[in-house]
Amino acid sequence: MIAGASALATVATAADWLLGLGVVASAARDGDAPELQLIVAGGALSLCLLACWRIARHERPRGSGRRSNARAEVVLTAIVIATGVALSAYFLDVPLRLDESRTIVKYASQPFGMAVTSYQTTNNHVLHTMLVWAAHQLGGWNRVVLRLPAFLSFCLLLPALWWFARREYGPTAAAFTTALAAGTPYFVEYATSARGYMLLLLLFVAALLCGQSLVHRPERSLLAVSCGKLEIQLAADE
Repeated sequence: MIAGASALATVATAADWLLGLGVVASAARDGDAPELQLIVAGGALSLCLLACWRIARHERPRGSGRRSNARAEVVLTAIVIATGVALSAYFLDVPLRLDESRTIVKYASQPFGMAVTSYQTTNNHVLHTMLVWAAHQLGGWNRVVLRLPAFLSFCLLLPALWWFARREYGPTAAAFTTALAAGTPYFVEYATSARGYMLLLLLFVAALLCGQSLVHRPERSLLAVSCGKLEIQLAADE
């Protein structure tokens, strides 16, 4: 149902774009190409979800056992992640948007000390600004280079999100979750904007993975050992 709705929205947007009706174009913002972005994102999301459904409906191929299931899972995961990365890479070179331009001009292009200590506005996500500052030192004002920290965060986010969902809910849920994240226009926009949103999402999923490991294997966790030592020290102090 979701894949069908996405395909229908893609066709409607393509018709609007080709006929020049201007319904979608009225929502355009600085540096965005809303019609093309929705067409590509909607088509990619439909294909990913249909691939998930096609593979998930076959529970186990005859005579192949778990090895064939694992192979199909690896292929599906690679397709979903590669689709999301390719979709985001396609929009890496669009004109700079207003907020990311402010971030680059006011912080990332300034001396390092000023970039990491100034916080007059929330545009300065300090950790991300440090990465954009390094990118600016290497690539100057090339907008693709300036967006690499956000883009690389997205490239790491997709497998991290898949791994979390895979361990918690199984391969089918992991594939659907990753496909939804890979094809959502908001995620694509964050992945191609020199802002800190995508880095924060990556750190959030990393925190989820740490918490998941602590719950599943508390006896093997360094965090659990540290907490145990702290409890012992607190008891001794009391």
